[in-house]
Amino acid sequence: MTSAGLEPDSIAYPIRKTLRKKKNTFYRMAAVQKIDSVNQSIKTDIGNLKYDKLVIATGAGNNFFGNQSIAENAIPMMSLTEALDLRSKILQNFELALNTTNPVEREKLMNFVIVGAGPTGVELAGALAELKNKILPKDFPDLDLRLMKIHLIEASDTVLSAMKEKSSKKAHEYLKKLGVHIWTNTFVED
Repeated sequence: MTSAGLEPDSIAYPIRKTLRKKKNTFYRMAAVQKIDSVNQSIKTDIGNLKYDKLVIATGAGNNFFGNQSIAENAIPMMSLTEALDLRSKILQNFELALNTTNPVEREKLMNFVIVGAGPTGVELAGALAELKNKILPKDFPDLDLRLMKIHLIEASDTVLSAMKEKSSKKAHEYLKKLGVHIWTNTFVED
């Protein structure tokens, strides 16, 4: 099962719940101002903290590679809220596609473009393809799902380029088998 069929609590598990049974382990979310590794202390916006072991989880952000148009128009998926919004938008598109009589508009609503064939992009493309092949035919039996297109665009020459070649090739083959259109060596300009 992929992320398309998972509930939010299966995707984002609360770290406090994970750590609560660990002795002498504390979770603090704070803005770090200074780390003193010699004295094993941290100056933060909530005060000074001492530590035996320090784990710094800074998170990540979206990289639109300086393209303002993409930053303004893309639907990011960096948080659970954004992922749920995206899932909702996808399902709304199918409801709209089912109800429109305009074939051009219907095709537009069923056309998905994912930029970036790293782990998240590959997972999302696979999830959409499985949704198309397994879930949507049951939920939307009177919608022509042959119109649905999934495009995965990648600037480098392979999907999962940071991984081993074998993994990259297997992912590419699997996505092709699912019906995903893969565009490598392709840069999104606008």
